[in-house]
This record gives sequence, C-alpha cells and structure tokens, in this order.
Amino acid sequence: MADRADYRSLSARRVLEISGTQRLSELARRHRQKAGQARANPFGWDSYVIVCAFSSKGHRIRFSGHPWEEAQYGEIQE
Repeated sequence: MADRADYRSLSARRVLEISGTQRLSELARRHRQKAGQARANPFGWDSYVIVCAFSSKGHRIRFSGHPWEEAQYGEIQE
C-alpha cells in the first residue's frame, strides 16, 4: 500500500519498508516492489528498504536507500 510504510522516523524524516521471502528467485522482484512502495510515501521523505530471502539454498539480504523524488506534472510513477 503506497500510503503507508512499515516504519517512519519523525526525527530522521525517513521511512523504512521491510519484507521477506522464502524464495531466492523472488528477492529482486520483491525488492523493486518494496522500493517503489517506499518511494511513494505521502510524506515526501527519503526511504530505506530491506528485503530478506531465507531458503534452503541460502540466505540473502538486500538493503538500499532511496532519495525522495517529486513527480513532475504528467509523469507516471512506477
């Protein structure tokens, strides 16, 4: 849901989106999805995204930071 994030810090003016999956093959897709959700926060704040994949084939964690970018009139946000 784009109108909220898992956590927001009032002192740092950042939002945090966290997610996980049990399939390594889903890590990149889930990270893109959560990064888009975090960047669309209604506060206009920068965001951090953490996605974890835990499976019998191995474990991976993808962490990223994203500056907030204001959409221009007529621009489509993904």
